[in-house]
Order: sequence, then structure tokens, then C-alpha cells
Amino acid sequence: MLERESGLLDAMAKLYRRHGSPRPAERRVADERSRIGRVVEFLRANYADSVKLEQLAVVAEMSAFHLVRSFKKEMGLPPHVYLTQLRLQEARRLLSEGTGIADTAALTGFYDQSALNRHFKRVYGVTPGQFVNAVSH
Repeated sequence: MLERESGLLDAMAKLYRRHGSPRPAERRVADERSRIGRVVEFLRANYADSVKLEQLAVVAEMSAFHLVRSFKKEMGLPPHVYLTQLRLQEARRLLSEGTGIADTAALTGFYDQSALNRHFKRVYGVTPGQFVNAVSH
């Protein structure tokens, strides 16, 4: 959900930048960093939940459009990718402690075990099962 919302807003922002009115004055950088910092902390505390872009916009006290642009500028990646990274880091920790793959998927906020497998393999180059076998030996 967050990924689709972020992608849509990012595409709309690009269209607006290309065809819209001039941009308003930029907010102070320190203020924006503080707002993005609150979003990062919110994501860290709620990585296992189904997070919506509108929730993050409320936390940041900015529009969803501005949030996606500012987050990407500050963190180097969109909010949904950052959230997936948090989930994968926690999944790796749980798997290395012996938690089952299906339980790990549920505990870390992935839709199902296949979603965990897909993201885990894309980022780490191995499936969760291969990772468990490697760390247990």
C-alpha cells in the first residue's frame, strides 16, 4: 500500500514540477530534517504494521507529496523502501535467533512468507531458508 501511494505521489510531483506553477519558497532545512527524523522514528517503531502514507504525512506535519520528496532527498530512498529495509533487518535478526520463516514474515509485517522470500532474496542474494541453513552451521 505504502509503495503504491508513494509511487503515485512521486509521479504526480514530477508532472507538477514539469507543468505546474513555480515552487513556493523552501522550508528551512533543519525543520525539514526534524520532520523526516520523526517519520524515521515512527517507521522504526511501527515497521510490523500496515503503514499508510497519510499516517506518515500526519507525523511529519506536511503534505504527502512533500513528505515523499523530502524523505527521498534526506534519506536517499522513498519511505516504502526504507520500511522494507527495516523489516528485512528485523527478519534477519529473528531468523538468526531461530524464529521460523512463516512466523518471521508475520512478525515483521510482510504480507506472507512469499513476500518475505522475494524481498529477502533480492536484497541479500539468498532465500530466508538458505540464510537459516548458513547461520545454523
